[in-house]
Amino acid sequence: MSIKISEFDYQYFVKRHFVLNFALGVLAFLSFITIFDLSTYFIKILFISSCLLYFLSCIFLYMRAKTKPDALLYAQHRFIGGYLTSFSFLLVALSISLNVGEIYFWSYIVLYILFNILIRFEMSAILDGKKHLSDCTGYFNKKEGVDLYDFIFLLTGRECKINGWLIFFGFILIQIALIAILKQILKISAPYEFYIMSGTFFFISCFILYNIGLKMYLPYSVLKEEVQ
Repeated sequence: MSIKISEFDYQYFVKRHFVLNFALGVLAFLSFITIFDLSTYFIKILFISSCLLYFLSCIFLYMRAKTKPDALLYAQHRFIGGYLTSFSFLLVALSISLNVGEIYFWSYIVLYILFNILIRFEMSAILDGKKHLSDCTGYFNKKEGVDLYDFIFLLTGRECKINGWLIFFGFILIQIALIAILKQILKISAPYEFYIMSGTFFFISCFILYNIGLKMYLPYSVLKEEVQ
């Protein structure tokens, strides 16, 4: 089976995603500048280093995919680019959370790491279920050439079936419980818009992580095996 790539694939999987991630990175950096005085020296260094690493990763992935047109690199750019998109929203959420207190800043980091671990478990379950894809891969193998877009999005519908609503309702409750507990223990009082804004951006960050992990990982891993 051979994967065909076109200008549409480049625009969809590489260029547009790069522009989106770069713009979101600028937004994350600007959001941090607005609360720069609220940060400790360590958090300032941590945030600036994270932004620098973020932009370098965006540029590196883009240049590699641009200079060497390849189906696997295009799919990898979208897969890793999804993680970068998630990370950019996390940076915005962390910036806003500093208006409430550093404890919220570190709490969101811990929650994000735990959610990452959960997604990794689900991705492992996806790999275990690849044996059920013989019908799809068999269909593709009968064709001389397959469009990258068609290949990716036919397999996207075969992601691991789990109750996503249950996960995210639980995730929202965890955020509410976090705010309630920390306010009760530490007696931190801040305008509610900061809680809502940081919680919203954090939710978007985790939703993107969930979406890219459970929907893009399967086609990317299958493509990787097919190419190798």
